[in-house]
Amino acid sequence: MSISPYQYRMLTQSLAVVRPNFHCFCVSFRKQISNYQLNTSFTFSDEGILNDENEFFRFVHQCVGLILEHNNLVDYLSQTAKKLREYNLTERDICVLCNCFLATIQLHLGKQYTLAMRNAWRRLLHVVSNILNHEMHGRTNVVSLHEHRLKKSQAS
Repeated sequence: MSISPYQYRMLTQSLAVVRPNFHCFCVSFRKQISNYQLNTSFTFSDEGILNDENEFFRFVHQCVGLILEHNNLVDYLSQTAKKLREYNLTERDICVLCNCFLATIQLHLGKQYTLAMRNAWRRLLHVVSNILNHEMHGRTNVVSLHEHRLKKSQAS
């Protein structure tokens, strides 16, 4: 799944809008997350909250920056997945975190959050979650043509 240059521009522009007040973004994000029961040990720690928030921004910034270079994004997320394994994120946790991020970006962009912008963020989050789920849980949403034909012939 690819992303258009227009969507890329919308992602970078919206990220630039939330960057100056990213601490408030993270507070809202944590509030969104608190509405769900996650199976993970991931939290923004009170002791290192600024460091955690900076790491989180770098992660989002890297994902946006690399979305047009799929192989580089896969490499980056593969390395990140190794670090994230210690938090025991489940597939559901990844889904919840993506949905919470989407709700938070909508909240912080206000009227600037358009349907096109929502679709751009959804596409990015879809790609990121698919790669992370593949790296962390071995799950993929890609079916080989051979597998598809085999299942089809068995069903007949």
